Amino acid sequence: MGGPLSSELADTDSAARTQLADGFMQWEFAFCIGLRAMYERVELRTDANPDNLTLTLLTALQGGLLLTQCRKETSPLEAVLDAMLAYIQSFVIRSAARLMLRIYHNPHDVPNLLNNDRK
Repeated sequence: MGGPLSSELADTDSAARTQLADGFMQWEFAFCIGLRAMYERVELRTDANPDNLTLTLLTALQGGLLLTQCRKETSPLEAVLDAMLAYIQSFVIRSAARLMLRIYHNPHDVPNLLNNDRK
């Protein structure tokens, strides 16, 4: 999905624009579900914005795909995915800090949290 043809179609054909938007929304929804789940499990720092991370990931992915198609090589896609994964990783909380935050937010659930963390 994406590329010069899709860009031209989006400008001139409303049905094509709708289909492109639907395709992008499916990707966006899938990424957002995963990032929001990480946020809700207190795996991401509180300053992480799952919706913004999703949009950033989708935008970077599309640019990487376009350059990969133009160059007929995978290095642009590999580079942008590595950069995006590193960016998302920068918001990930380490295990001990995550456990402390979970205990802080759910003190009544300490026995379950401690048992799950040992597995």
